[in-house]
Amino acid sequence: MKAEKKPEVIELDRYRKAAEARAAREAAARAAAAKRPRSERMLGGQRHAGLWLILVLLIVALVAVMPRLMKFI
Repeated sequence: MKAEKKPEVIELDRYRKAAEARAAREAAARAAAAKRPRSERMLGGQRHAGLWLILVLLIVALVAVMPRLMKFI
């Protein structure tokens, strides 16, 4: 006499959620890899780096020129 097998209940919802989570992780990894900039900026990613550079150069130029201008006054 064969033992009667009970029907197995397969939790499809659990498998679907696992597949969705796996797909989301893979999509996030692809998005992170695609975020690399196409071309590097000369001064990096700082928005106002050019303005700061100009300001510093003007201050250095003023410090270099001020003693010569003070001779005329």
